[in-house]
Amino acid sequence: MTKPEAETGERWTSLLFDPPNPVAAIATALTLAHLVVVLAPHRVAARIWRLFDLAPSQVLRAASEGEYLNVARPFLGHMFFHVNLPHLLINLAAVLVFGGFLCREMETQASERKSDGPAAFIAFFVLCGLAGGLAYVMTAQAGSTPMIGASGAAAGLAGASLWVFVTRDSDGRPSGGVARNAAILALISVIVISLSFFLDTSKLSRFLFGSISAWQAHIGGYVFGLASYPLFERFAGRGR
Repeated sequence: MTKPEAETGERWTSLLFDPPNPVAAIATALTLAHLVVVLAPHRVAARIWRLFDLAPSQVLRAASEGEYLNVARPFLGHMFFHVNLPHLLINLAAVLVFGGFLCREMETQASERKSDGPAAFIAFFVLCGLAGGLAYVMTAQAGSTPMIGASGAAAGLAGASLWVFVTRDSDGRPSGGVARNAAILALISVIVISLSFFLDTSKLSRFLFGSISAWQAHIGGYVFGLASYPLFERFAGRGR
């Protein structure tokens, strides 16, 4: 292995074991929230789920009745709780790897212009999760099946990471033409979305999580992350 290859491997390994502070904070929050549910008495854990899971019909009814706290709470809270340990670990891995990569990209932009990369990253993560939740609610308006987990936000981080890989060279400079990059992103996105739908509705999802996964949230978060990341990168690089 050459030295550059070794350094690249070390950088990717460090995303899991030495993540940037904003990513570590999010991963810690996800872990602590899961521990609270696991260690709490069953009745308390069920109450927490009812407070924070995102059920389309309930959220839309609350919105129509002007109960905006009952809309905001599940929209924000659902992404910090998980069905079981495999669900948590999969999302943690995605947040640490993709989130760590993006956070370092944003911090690089921020350090050059003395702006706030961590704030841009946290806002991006939360909005990806909200976009995933909105996609789920709007495509299952009459449904009462709740959704919970950071999968929508994690999918947004994956979409944004793809944008960086396709449109940037190894030194962080723009690469390729607009048409070329758009074609590559579209092709890969079709593959990713198709694969996501297949896996989310497969027996594997039922085995791991006890039910099919919310494919709408994954696709919604992914598309939002892919499309909006350049705006957040510019925000991270904007001078104070």
